[in-house]
Amino acid sequence: MILQISWKNVWRNKLRSLVVILSVTSGIFGGVYAIAMMEGMSKQRFQAAVDNETSHIQIHHAKFNENKDAKFYIENSTQIIEEIKNMPEVKSVSGRSIFMAMANTSRANTGFMLYGINTEQEKQVTKIYETLKDSAGGYFEEEWSNQILISERVADNLQLSDYKLTEMSLENLKVKDVPIEIISLLEPLKDEKFRNKRIFKDTLKSVIGEKNLKKYEFAILSYSREFKMRSKIEVQLQAANGDLVKKTFKVSGIYKTKNMLFDETTVFVKDSEIKDLTGYDENSAHEIAIMLNNPEDVKKFAAKLKEKYPDFEVQTWGEIQPMLLMMSEWMGVYYYFFVIIILFALGFGIVNTMLMVVLERVKELGMLMAIGMNRVKVFSMIMLESVFLSVTGGIIGVIFSAILINITGKNGLDFSQYIGEGFEAMGFDSVVYPSLTMDYYIIITILVILTGIISAIYPARKALKLNPADAVRSDA
Repeated sequence: MILQISWKNVWRNKLRSLVVILSVTSGIFGGVYAIAMMEGMSKQRFQAAVDNETSHIQIHHAKFNENKDAKFYIENSTQIIEEIKNMPEVKSVSGRSIFMAMANTSRANTGFMLYGINTEQEKQVTKIYETLKDSAGGYFEEEWSNQILISERVADNLQLSDYKLTEMSLENLKVKDVPIEIISLLEPLKDEKFRNKRIFKDTLKSVIGEKNLKKYEFAILSYSREFKMRSKIEVQLQAANGDLVKKTFKVSGIYKTKNMLFDETTVFVKDSEIKDLTGYDENSAHEIAIMLNNPEDVKKFAAKLKEKYPDFEVQTWGEIQPMLLMMSEWMGVYYYFFVIIILFALGFGIVNTMLMVVLERVKELGMLMAIGMNRVKVFSMIMLESVFLSVTGGIIGVIFSAILINITGKNGLDFSQYIGEGFEAMGFDSVVYPSLTMDYYIIITILVILTGIISAIYPARKALKLNPADAVRSDA
């Protein structure tokens, strides 16, 4: 009976109750969706880092990571790779040669880390081959020597790309919601070629204005860039005997991950070709990358490898990228802290509402106690009214957020037009897929109920302090 009475009491003042419920709904909706956004970004960053940058575990010579000196390499790596490959926890493993190198073209020069890879093994431990730009070559697919796979960033640094607005690129800009008036201003530039980004951006600024350029730069540059495939790059690095050696490679493909820093410093060639150039033994490697069948086994398996190969440095993805580990481990704590702050603020609103309810019904409450309703039932009634307000708003907020998370989690939220370059500078994908597991929904619902209970304690105690005789004579 108390439940029924409490529920009816909630709707005695519909406007006030709806305002409170709407406040709780909007607060929970905003909090849950913000958490889903952060969780989606965190998961995408972790997956991209493991898939393209670190793998689950890496093995190096004990001194290699001090300054990336190529003379510190793993001898007899072929045998070690075979041993690791046969372990039941291992999904795939690949060896790499790593050199600090300088590169020159007829237009520019830059430095990067040159990775010599076994192309088929590498496909099993990284997904770089899936990040190749459309119409920008392939992943060492053709049978010709001296191929080099570079990133879009390295291509820009070496000025191996031109910029040209074509009919197709203008159509793509329409899909990206660039206003038709901006596209019409770009029409006169169609099919005109610009040899570098600076000249192209200066021209765009004069045509569409600085404000519009800042807003649509990322999309315009992305759809107007044309790469010069099979361009020659002269690479210079240190050989095993300490001499500087040079070799000219031809660009076979252009890749682009979501980590700008990784792209700017990482280039790939065939391992056999770089070893022929530098004189390193074909059984040597600077790095052994490992992917496991179960990511949860990383720490346990790393400890096993450290015991088996005590002379080498064995690192998990978290040790290679400690910021990523911190983000992975502390995000959960941050989420709850974030929701508690929101619920704390909402709790004050509920307390204020229930105090008003108690003060408006002093005479009614006094009469109920006078005719025999005990204080426990009065306390329970006020508590339940508060819980109903918070739970109703909370459940509606959770349902709305779950629906939107489900929709945007499938389609993604594209921020590339606004802050895409900023996202990629931090290693995050500019298209975010919100994500939230069921346990978060359950915990948030429990926290909402607790908020309602805690918020009702003070108003309910206020009601208990009423003297029935005085309350009945009250005008309230």
